[in-house]
Amino acid sequence: MYKGKLEEGELTKHGYHLDKSLIARHRALNKSVKEDGYVTVIRRLNLLRIFNKKNKDKYDLITSDMEYLRKKYK
Repeated sequence: MYKGKLEEGELTKHGYHLDKSLIARHRALNKSVKEDGYVTVIRRLNLLRIFNKKNKDKYDLITSDMEYLRKKYK
């Protein structure tokens, strides 16, 4: 169950890394959604996005990944 904090490796265990390509990130997110559920993955991405608020490039990448999940699963 999601407890409101981001544990190390929760997104990376399926291969999600910000330095990977768009397709690789989306595949990893899809695997995460299958295992943990849409809401949990969105919350984890949001926490990661908040942690990277000062890094505009990473912030924008995470935001686009969140938009991808919203369009696919909502």
